[in-house]
Amino acid sequence: MSLSSYVVWFIGASLAGWLFESLHAIVKTGHWERRGFLYGPFCPIYGVGLVAAVLLFDKPAVASGAVPPWAVFLLSMGGSAVLEYAVSVAFEKLFGAVWWDYSDMPLNLNGRICLPASLLFGLAGVFVAYVVIPFLHGIYSSASPFVFELGALVATALLASDLTGTVLSLTDLMERIRELDVSANDRADERLQQGVAAVKAIPAQIQSKGKSGVQLLVTGGKTSARKAMGTLHSQRDKLGEQAFRLTRHQARLLRRLRRFQSADLQEKAGLLRAAVAARPMGDDAEAERRDER
Repeated sequence: MSLSSYVVWFIGASLAGWLFESLHAIVKTGHWERRGFLYGPFCPIYGVGLVAAVLLFDKPAVASGAVPPWAVFLLSMGGSAVLEYAVSVAFEKLFGAVWWDYSDMPLNLNGRICLPASLLFGLAGVFVAYVVIPFLHGIYSSASPFVFELGALVATALLASDLTGTVLSLTDLMERIRELDVSANDRADERLQQGVAAVKAIPAQIQSKGKSGVQLLVTGGKTSARKAMGTLHSQRDKLGEQAFRLTRHQARLLRRLRRFQSADLQEKAGLLRAAVAARPMGDDAEAERRDER
């Protein structure tokens, strides 16, 4: 098969993977949830998996049975685990976050891969080797080479522009998360605690210092509380501004990010998620317009 056909298979598998992930979300959550991290309906890791399987298993030894199905299964399972783990590490190194976390699954490795998923991908490899590859050969032999060349050209242009836009959008999102000042909340909490402590100490102050001591204590508690509330309101306004400035795609990326490189990023992302969830519905229309621009 030609290079252009592999590009077409890659795009087709990316589309099929996106559809599978979306249907799985419906079964799991009961409602539609747009999957993947690209603007378009693509999950490129499925495309990489299919192309790798075709390169490995489109051999006479596999078709004739000289290579047994169990060997195809084991190779698919191991290869998918290596690919999934490598992509997870790469995303965390590049952007400080990953999109999936198998920590709640049995027999997982650092939350990046797990045995149930690897077994499923192993079965998928067998299906590709003995069902999908003959089907692809049938399509390739009946279609004109020009169709594959044109399809590969269009798909490459679309995917390249999508990847470029997604990387820029994700980079901007992570910068916004890193810029959030979580310490402001900590300072506000500390001041509130000081105010509460001052109020609790009033009975003891009445006995030791009389009314003048109480007055000073109450005044200090009110001042601490006002400063704390001012800090909290300022931080809330900043979070609201950041949430409003996010495009709809960035808001979706924020929801999809499962695990972050540090506890600091995890905390900041949680604050921004809450601010996005609290923004008025009209802001989503504005975010959609920013996406279109």
